[in-house]
Amino acid sequence: MQSMLKIGNQVIKVTHPDGTELTMEGGKLTASAPSHRSLEAQFNEELGKEGVKWGDAVAWITKKVGIEQCAACRSRQYILNHLKQLGVRETVRQIKETFSVRS
Repeated sequence: MQSMLKIGNQVIKVTHPDGTELTMEGGKLTASAPSHRSLEAQFNEELGKEGVKWGDAVAWITKKVGIEQCAACRSRQYILNHLKQLGVRETVRQIKETFSVRS
């Protein structure tokens, strides 16, 4: 926890490691919450850095353990490979739809 104390202007400011700030100035206490990016935004950013094609990775693993790929599996592979463009929510929605289709 970081803190700053200015006696001359009567300002006391305390900053928590999570970014939350408490400020006491002129007898008035204010709090400000940190601006957090959404978990989805963080995930998409990391995914972009890695360049991983998740659909290809899943297909490779399932092939190695002897699972044959069906039409729905190919659809899921395509959807997962486009995770970065679709975003997490849309990817999950589309993946769920593939389970209602029988091949």
